Amino acid sequence: MRCKSLSRTGRALLVVLLVAAPVFAVAASVLTELPLEDGGIQKLLYAEPTHPQGTLIMLAGGSGMVEFNPDGSFRRMGESFLLRTLPLWQSQGFATAVLSPPNGMSLLGYRHTVVYAGYIGQAIDWVRRHGSTPVWLVGISQGATAAVGAAARLGDRVAGIVVLSPVTGGSSAGETVFDGEPGRVGVPVLIVVNKNDTCPASPPGSAGLIVDAFAHAPQREVVYLESTAIQGQACNAEAPHSFFGIEPTTVERIAAWMTARSSR
Repeated sequence: MRCKSLSRTGRALLVVLLVAAPVFAVAASVLTELPLEDGGIQKLLYAEPTHPQGTLIMLAGGSGMVEFNPDGSFRRMGESFLLRTLPLWQSQGFATAVLSPPNGMSLLGYRHTVVYAGYIGQAIDWVRRHGSTPVWLVGISQGATAAVGAAARLGDRVAGIVVLSPVTGGSSAGETVFDGEPGRVGVPVLIVVNKNDTCPASPPGSAGLIVDAFAHAPQREVVYLESTAIQGQACNAEAPHSFFGIEPTTVERIAAWMTARSSR
């Protein structure tokens, strides 16, 4: 799922959404580098509100080739749903962490692997050293495969996962959410789909199959949302696939679900 830059309409809508969001005191973003075993790096962008109730590792879709500017703004892929809505998540009381890919590589076909799960685990370790809140993995589209693959291997280092518009059909990545081994996931799972998602790789009718695949998850739930706004292609950022036009509702529904489980 390749995402292009937001159109003028999309940028205007996003400004309205962010202005309407509740205001919480958010610390300045921290951009750091995590060394990898092969001598390379992955970058991590972290921000937290006052007294966060949890930390969200945001796993974008498409190629996953997120790039940051030195000031912590996005040079690439900032239009992705999870990245363009970071202030909304923070306004709900969650710290957020965004990863660049290891050594700037494309993540297509790589997200389900044990090695990539280890890189996500490294990011979780960094987050835990900077706070004691539960850590959730949130992935959209191709990024949902990464969330599942990491949760399957990292055990209780993860509080739970949220997968939005998960890939179950053919795509350029050659991998689906099922390759992440959902049957090994032992934490709560929320599956979020848009009834009007027409992206061939993420048919909303597959939600039941995904639920069944999480056979050992203690809690499994599906949230069906609905929108029709679209600017461009069905698998891109400005489409039902990426919850275009219903960002606040989507964030609020997911945040409420995570909050309820964090308080148990």
